[in-house]
Amino acid sequence: PYDGRKKALHLSLPSAIVASAAGVPVVMHSNTGLPPKDGVTTARVLDALGIPSSRESERVEKDIEEKGFGHLHAARYLHGVERLKPIRQTLFYRSFLHSCEVMMNPANADAMLIGAAHDTFLERFTKAPSGRGMQRVMVVQGLDGCDELPLQPTPAAEYKDGEVTCYTIDPKEYGLSERKHHPCESPAETARLIEAMLNEEDSSHLEPLIFNAGVRIYLGSKVDSIKDGIELARETVASGKAGEKLAELRG
Repeated sequence: PYDGRKKALHLSLPSAIVASAAGVPVVMHSNTGLPPKDGVTTARVLDALGIPSSRESERVEKDIEEKGFGHLHAARYLHGVERLKPIRQTLFYRSFLHSCEVMMNPANADAMLIGAAHDTFLERFTKAPSGRGMQRVMVVQGLDGCDELPLQPTPAAEYKDGEVTCYTIDPKEYGLSERKHHPCESPAETARLIEAMLNEEDSSHLEPLIFNAGVRIYLGSKVDSIKDGIELARETVASGKAGEKLAELRG
């Protein structure tokens, strides 16, 4: 979500980097922070990693084409949205704008992963983007209402081949153990943990990382199943490709 994380460690970004290293081009989009949470956002973590988060859209397009990863900052592509910040701070609760933001598709991607705070939003969030010509959409009831799956059974809805299917994604089905999520860290500490994960210096978050990366690799049609996606994600980290991708994005 655009208002960031407050409870869970930000693993969506490193999961996307692993997916990119595995051959699935990824574009992320976020803001620096919004109420009601004003939490740790993708933009803040990228900046802490030494990767510019607020580039012009033309440069982001080049990043996606050349590096397989790009990030669009709302201030650069949602022109005028910054003027609404004072109003949103006054309201201090989630409005329809929060839902609109997470369903944006600024790069015209074919597939999209969306997080929803409540299971009642899953099908609704799936149908909105699919109605605009997207080939695949997955919506999950993720941590902090974001697109990150916990290592616990998670409700999901998926649009594929013209149909919406609702099911539960259970990590135990893929040989992963259930565990509590790591609490939210500051952008600087999150960046330190991400670098250690991707460079195989810290394996304490390896399972949630490859789980989420595997879902993204599957959604990007690189493999035919989440199980195969997880296996490819594990290989990508073990081979050093994920660490190499991080270094490339910093270049």
